[in-house]
Amino acid sequence: MRSTPPILLSVTLALSSCADLPDVSSTVSPAAQASGYPELIPLAPFLATLPPAETPNDMPQAALPAPSAPVDLDTRRQALQSRADALREAAL
Repeated sequence: MRSTPPILLSVTLALSSCADLPDVSSTVSPAAQASGYPELIPLAPFLATLPPAETPNDMPQAALPAPSAPVDLDTRRQALQSRADALREAAL
């Protein structure tokens, strides 16, 4: 059963090498290829018009429910282990 992923990967790579991809370089017009690089504009004037960013203290806080999980790490480990065991048995 463990040899399935390498076989699947090999088949996927072999099939993808047969793909007929379009030639992207032929989609650009000669005028666009001959044109120069566009002029960049400064961002400072644009950024000055934006409202100030909210600080984390200004953001609304979600009301979190009281934790129902045990605080003791050993109890938490046991609970997680029992859930994992139940999932393993359900998968069989």
